[in-house]
Amino acid sequence: MDTALHEDSPYALVVDDDWLIRTDAMGILEDAGFRTFEAADPEAALAILIEHHAKIVLLFTEELSGISCRGGRLNIRLPWPG
Repeated sequence: MDTALHEDSPYALVVDDDWLIRTDAMGILEDAGFRTFEAADPEAALAILIEHHAKIVLLFTEELSGISCRGGRLNIRLPWPG
């Protein structure tokens, strides 16, 4: 299977305070054809999402203070399209 990243490849945002987990998750997602952004904390994730929300189709995160897979601060403050 050709997993080369193309200009139209989808984006994922990986949020984790552990560098090794972030790096591994990004590698797996890139092997699956995603382009990735990374953030080590909720504030950095929020800044990336605000700037690039139209490109990001997947959010990979653990539950951190201020961010969770059930929503939390990120999905409340985002100017999500639609």
